[in-house]
Amino acid sequence: MKMILESSDGSRTPAPSLLSVQKAIDGLENVDDGYVVIGPDEMSYVQCLGNSKQGYRLEYQEGDTDQHFQAINNDGLPGSLADRLWRYADGDPTWKEGIDWERIEI
Repeated sequence: MKMILESSDGSRTPAPSLLSVQKAIDGLENVDDGYVVIGPDEMSYVQCLGNSKQGYRLEYQEGDTDQHFQAINNDGLPGSLADRLWRYADGDPTWKEGIDWERIEI
């Protein structure tokens, strides 16, 4: 599946590497209301929002807004964010493990 990495700075990276994912997440540190999103399309993705000062939020959506979830326990997320997004992009289903998820009602 073809993945695209997008950041709140306007950058778009097709077929991102682990290094490009890490650089995008590192770039959130100096931005308020920043985000990094990776996915094959607008309806299926994983996104990271925030920074270490604001706190991080991790969300994912699978196909439609009825399948939109957020992490409810963000402990330990900063160190694993790049790895989690990279595993998602690589098709590894373990990226979701170890996090409690709740559905976002829209």
